[in-house]
Amino acid sequence: MSKKYTQMIAQNTFRKILQAAFALLVISTFGINPSRGQFTVTIVPSGGQTQVCQGSGSFALTVQTVNGVGVPGNYTYTWSGNTEVLTIIPPGDVAILNTNSAPGTYFFRCDVTDEGSNTAFDTISIEILQSPTAIISTADPTTFCQGDSALLEATTGINYVYQWRKDGIDISGATNYQYSATQSGSYRTKVTLTTTGCSKLSNAIGITVNALPNVTASNDGPTCYNGTVNLTSTPDGMTSYSWTSNSTIPFNSTEQNPSIANATPGNSGDYTVTVQDANGCTNSAQTTVTVYDQLNGGTIGSDQTICYNGDPAAFTNTTSPTGGDGAWNYQWEEKVGAGPWNPIAGATGLTYDVPAGLTQTTQYHRAATNGCGTVYSNTITVTVYAALNGGNISSDQSICYAGDPAPFNNDASASGGDGTFTYQWQSKVGAGSWTNISGAAGLTYDVPVGLTQTTMYRRQATNTCGIVYSNELTVTVFDQLTGGTIGSDQSVCYAGDPAGFSDVVSPAGGNGAWTYQWEEKIGAGSWTAIAGATGLTYDVPAGITQTTQYRRQASNACGSAYSNELTVTVYPQMDGGTISGNQSLCYNSDPSAITSSVDPSGGNGPWTYSWEYQSNCAGPWISIPGATGLTYDPPANQTETRCYRRVATNNCGTVYSNTVTITIYADIDGGIIASDQTVCYGDDPAAFTSSSAASGGNGAFSYFWEQDTGSGWTTISGENGLTYDPPAGITTTTSYRRGATNACGTGYSNTITVTVAPAVNGGQISTPLPVCYNGDPEAFTNVTSPSGGSGAWTYDWEYKEGAGPWTSLGVNSITYDIPGGQTTTRTYRRVATNSCGTGYSNEVTVVVYPDLTAGTITGDQTLCYNSDPLQIDNTTLPSGGDGNWTYGWEYQSNCAGGWIAISGATGSSYDPPAGLTETRCYRRVEINSCGTTYSNTVTITIIPEITGNTIASNQTICYNDTPAQLTGPVPGGGTGTYSYRWQISTAGASGPFSNISGATAQNYSPPALTANTWYRRVITSGSCVSISNVVAITVLPAIANNTISADQTICYNTAPAQLDGQVPTGGNGTYTYQWQSSIIGSAGPFSNIAGANSVNYQPGNLTNTTWFRRMVSSGPCTDNPSNVIQVTVTAELIIDGFTTVNPTCNGYSDGQATVNVSGGTPPYSYSWDTSPVQTGQTATGLSAGIPYTVTVTDA
Repeated sequence: MSKKYTQMIAQNTFRKILQAAFALLVISTFGINPSRGQFTVTIVPSGGQTQVCQGSGSFALTVQTVNGVGVPGNYTYTWSGNTEVLTIIPPGDVAILNTNSAPGTYFFRCDVTDEGSNTAFDTISIEILQSPTAIISTADPTTFCQGDSALLEATTGINYVYQWRKDGIDISGATNYQYSATQSGSYRTKVTLTTTGCSKLSNAIGITVNALPNVTASNDGPTCYNGTVNLTSTPDGMTSYSWTSNSTIPFNSTEQNPSIANATPGNSGDYTVTVQDANGCTNSAQTTVTVYDQLNGGTIGSDQTICYNGDPAAFTNTTSPTGGDGAWNYQWEEKVGAGPWNPIAGATGLTYDVPAGLTQTTQYHRAATNGCGTVYSNTITVTVYAALNGGNISSDQSICYAGDPAPFNNDASASGGDGTFTYQWQSKVGAGSWTNISGAAGLTYDVPVGLTQTTMYRRQATNTCGIVYSNELTVTVFDQLTGGTIGSDQSVCYAGDPAGFSDVVSPAGGNGAWTYQWEEKIGAGSWTAIAGATGLTYDVPAGITQTTQYRRQASNACGSAYSNELTVTVYPQMDGGTISGNQSLCYNSDPSAITSSVDPSGGNGPWTYSWEYQSNCAGPWISIPGATGLTYDPPANQTETRCYRRVATNNCGTVYSNTVTITIYADIDGGIIASDQTVCYGDDPAAFTSSSAASGGNGAFSYFWEQDTGSGWTTISGENGLTYDPPAGITTTTSYRRGATNACGTGYSNTITVTVAPAVNGGQISTPLPVCYNGDPEAFTNVTSPSGGSGAWTYDWEYKEGAGPWTSLGVNSITYDIPGGQTTTRTYRRVATNSCGTGYSNEVTVVVYPDLTAGTITGDQTLCYNSDPLQIDNTTLPSGGDGNWTYGWEYQSNCAGGWIAISGATGSSYDPPAGLTETRCYRRVEINSCGTTYSNTVTITIIPEITGNTIASNQTICYNDTPAQLTGPVPGGGTGTYSYRWQISTAGASGPFSNISGATAQNYSPPALTANTWYRRVITSGSCVSISNVVAITVLPAIANNTISADQTICYNTAPAQLDGQVPTGGNGTYTYQWQSSIIGSAGPFSNIAGANSVNYQPGNLTNTTWFRRMVSSGPCTDNPSNVIQVTVTAELIIDGFTTVNPTCNGYSDGQATVNVSGGTPPYSYSWDTSPVQTGQTATGLSAGIPYTVTVTDA
């Protein structure tokens, strides 16, 4: 590094020196050596100066010779003048001036003889200038606390100036005769007498400054409105602490770590703690308490009105939410009508832009949440105009070609949007596009006269919400008249009914309603109007018998026109022809085919045939499926007389043939026999009689009898009469019938059955369920009635006990209800009697269960609150009843009040659930089908819950800091006697936890921590244990990467390069910076640099070597120092004056000047403003009376 200094040699000064030298040179004598030149002598003072300050130390006068003979060390030097102040250094070419001599001007001469006996001399006068007196003293203690000072005072004198130094380094600006020392070090002052320019250093005074306590102040804020502010300070162990604040709400405390409850913004401010240490030194630290304002949701943009399906303007943030920690999260919400507020997905910004497409009026507000809670903005309403509706205009109309349409009316105005419309009528022809109608801008429109083509019209309505259209109407322009086209020619049957004449192509053109007149003509005759035929179509009346032509006349206001002509051709009259084949046959026979004698004729087209018959030749004709031939063969198995005819059909209709009769004899009827009967098993049935003889068929009958016992009919040998008497001893129910035969076959009479009653069976009765002791059995029901025998039944009921005899109950009923109060098991049966004998039912035993006896349980206990009781065990089970027991359990809360059923408790034993918090009595409910019994009662006594085991509180500390004490109140509940045990976990709030050795007090003070740690307190009272909440001590990572760079060396009074700092890590991730400096050394003390609060720091110009460091704070982690870097300031580059050699004579240019330089960083470079420029330390060829400037640059 380099710096240039320029010093002007003042003309008057240099002139003075040169003039003085010149005067001396004029009176000098010189030895002459012709072969060498003139032998000259020059006395050169130290630094070329002829003035020296008193007491400034060694000052040499050096004799220099030129052109002498021999070695200068062998010359003879003789000094004269004021030699009493000189010390001559052999051989005499150097004399040392005693600068402690009295101030004044001293004259010296030195005569020199060389080895060639040449002589020369030089003279010089040296002025010892007056130096000041430099003594400092202090009346103050030289050992004191940092921040105090000792007033150092120097002796004073007229024309004295001062420069104070500490540890040998000038103190910038310390130029008074007094100096207030505030830092440890050795102090002295340099006193300068301005009249002579002489300076002197004073004696030194040592100052010791005791460091102030390294006090810190912090708080756990920022704090939400109405929260608690916890103030903390370090170091511990000070003799006193005093807190004050500039907050609106006054605050004073002498605690080391006080708290402020229910804080408000009035508690915000700077809180200063002043501590005093054992040295009596006090220091203060300050922490800023921020109590957030009460939450305010802010305001958002105002209400707006938009079009249906429109895009509302984005909601602006008129006033941001305030209060709380300011770290806001947002959620916009909406509601429609009286509905609930619903969050809007993705709407989490300070502002919100409702998506386009809104179709209903909606309200919005913004929910703002920060660490202190949630608050809402004002509500704004986006009113959505109704959807656009183009309204309605007049309906369609028709006009004559080139006619004048009626004006189009406004049936319904356009609506929706902002309600203010402008209109434009449009038209289009056919599939063309809509075009604006010039000048048609009203609610209604009148089309000009002369419209020649059908045209569509609509009204376009426009407002700020868009364009909408009315309905479209069509003005139809009628074409020129045409008669149209009617149906084509047709042919009809004789006396037929022609199809109605259709309107194939209607008459066209013209205007107004059409009127019609149909006309006809036969052969070459003329057209005549058909009376009453005045429709668009015409249906010729049925019954036409000759071919005729037809046409339609169509008329409207524009004239008349005729359709095409059509002809109706009439076919010949029809005849059905004749058939033959009358026959007489037996019932169920096969008739011969019926043949065609004369085929059908007339009509038009091919014939189709069908056949019909009349049942018994009477009643309606019935069509015969599948009979479609000219002839017909009736099917076999005919059972009735029938008449047949042929139906012949062609395009002109249907005609019938004559009728053919097929007569069928009656079916054979076997007659009727009498009658069914019932007999007892083995009895003799009554004889069968004939109620009616056989009939039907052809010829006389012969008879036979058959029987069936279930395996089919068999003929009874020898029985061929009209009647039959079955033999006695029948044991099986048997059916009988009579057969009758003649020429047409065999027929059978009705079937009669002789039912043989089964042997008597007493039936079956129900089995009642067993009954409880003293109970009422179910009634006996009739499961199976008595059977067998014949006639009405009579009944009796009997019972017996064990193996005893049957006893009649005298109950004549098919069922029996045993009376209640039964205590003995009995067996019962029913006795059933009819005309065929007596039968007994099954025997049924009615069981009576033993009487009920309750069981017993055991398990009284005394337990801790919320414990898990032991199981309540069964001692003896209940007995009696059906022996099938089910169980329930009940308890009484605190063994009083009603019993409460326990859901799911159905065993003979019961395990009460864990977590019992009250004393309870338990009993077992014992149930079987005969009733309920209750066990004895068991009591589980619960010791009261241990309460108040809540510890406080979560903390966030810096790496290796000591947390505040963990405190918990004295508990309640339990037995009233408590012991404590504190536990620790480094794994998390859910543990595992381990006991802390020795931590058995109500409260606990954790040690310094380097990792997140969780604590809880375990309280024991009797056998009961309570575990507190878990308190988390969050340990922020140590602030790291707090490095700055780099050491520099700079010139005096220049600015170093920017000091760069790395972005730190650790802490809470948010950092504040304070740069500090020291001019003492790398160990400090350091002082804050005002305003230097950025990551990097740009120092100003420096005149002293200075050490810098950066302090980083992050949340509660404060004042982490960086490495120290040194900016070395080289000594000030100073031109200490000039050593000059006078010109030989006035007007000569052989003088020279040597610049004397100190400080800076050697080596030096020089630049003299001579011509040419000289670059050495010494400039030559100088003349008297001219000012010269030299520029000196160091390395």
